[in-house]
Amino acid sequence: MISMSSGNAIDSAYEKISMREKLAYGSGDIATNLIGNFITAYISYFYSKALGMSTEMTGIIFLLSRIFDGVSDILMGIIIDKTRSRHGKARSWILWLAVPFAISAVLMMLVPRGWSRTAQGMYIFITYNLTTTVFSTAITLPYGVLNSLITRDRDQRAMLNIARMVMAAIGVFIVSIATMPLVNSMGGTQKAWVIVVSIYAVIAAVLYFVCFIGTKERVTAEVTGQHDNIPALKALGSIIKNRYWWMILILSIVDGVGSSIGSTVNVFYTDYILGDSNLMSFLAILMTVPAMAALPFATLCIRKKGKRNTMLIGQIMSFIVCSLRLIAPANIPYLFTMIALKGAAVAFTSMVIHAMLADTIEYGQWKAGVRVEGITYSASSMSNKVAGGVGSATAGLLLGLAAFDGSLAAQPKTALNMIQGLFLYPSIIVSGIIIVILCFYDLDKRYPAIMEELQKRTAKETTE
Repeated sequence: MISMSSGNAIDSAYEKISMREKLAYGSGDIATNLIGNFITAYISYFYSKALGMSTEMTGIIFLLSRIFDGVSDILMGIIIDKTRSRHGKARSWILWLAVPFAISAVLMMLVPRGWSRTAQGMYIFITYNLTTTVFSTAITLPYGVLNSLITRDRDQRAMLNIARMVMAAIGVFIVSIATMPLVNSMGGTQKAWVIVVSIYAVIAAVLYFVCFIGTKERVTAEVTGQHDNIPALKALGSIIKNRYWWMILILSIVDGVGSSIGSTVNVFYTDYILGDSNLMSFLAILMTVPAMAALPFATLCIRKKGKRNTMLIGQIMSFIVCSLRLIAPANIPYLFTMIALKGAAVAFTSMVIHAMLADTIEYGQWKAGVRVEGITYSASSMSNKVAGGVGSATAGLLLGLAAFDGSLAAQPKTALNMIQGLFLYPSIIVSGIIIVILCFYDLDKRYPAIMEELQKRTAKETTE
């Protein structure tokens, strides 16, 4: 028979999650994006525009940093799987790292103006890595793992992911709509950038605390039937055998490269092609509002068609819309219409990707006999970050090769053509590749049978 405590724990792992807890979980993604999206969207522009650093130098720094970041992800994943704290495996790290992460983000902006370019480059490398490689990894990885620890119910995970997606969009929206107007209103100086990031950092720290206080880890060793301390090599071996994790990994790498290129070049496009960097605010509105409006339809699609088909629909929409942008890329009304449609398509993708990754954990447990949330998320995060670094570095290096110079008010034709090309084409290529990958993903169909088998195994292991 199953012990009373085990039965209660298992029931708890499948209970309905309150809206309050969903919002608390999602608040962590506002925090993550206040700092993370700022770095992705603006840090290259800040270094080149406010400090006069070359895009080639910063591109190389970003690439090297992402490689180090990838290694730190694997190490952090192993640490998460071995964490034993009264606050749980993931929530502990959110509590411990909220303030250090916020402080490091501000330090990243405080590049000494009187130093040589080499010394400035070294300062940027150290502080950028302190923020993105050390503290960001140590807080955002546990945050991602937390999704799989709050509940074992796939529908509840999907709802948590919807909350996360909505809150992430809010974070992106705030950064995109507020950054350039605030910076420009204060003269566009380094001090202005520091003030803006300081505001984001304080808000982020508070929201991480909200996430910690408002969530609960229910998927424990008692629930999963896995009480042993899994060796690192065995954990790595389990994900290597996980074919669906590989699909999500490749999908995420492709998306990460494309998204990073797009995020890096957006502010350059609004400034040098459209002629007004403040238009970044409108880009945020046009991406976020349609995405929010599309949420009910995307939610219905998940329930009727499943997560894979929902993402497939979103990527087909994205491919079509991004291709149509080629018709009149500098016509602002037309371009903004296409961006709004792109925003609606994003809703169908963003709200399911993390839930799909969480599903691969159960498949891995079913396939290899071990459950490794930390290493699963960390290996995926590592690849995503390396991909992001490759994307940012690619954008920076190509801009440099095209003779872009942030100190010039007017850029040469080669630089303008490169900015436009990087803005238009990567998103088309990315959607095309993801569509092909999704054609081979069938975990949605297999998942109910897999969960039934895992529940039988757990019941057998807890029988007294």
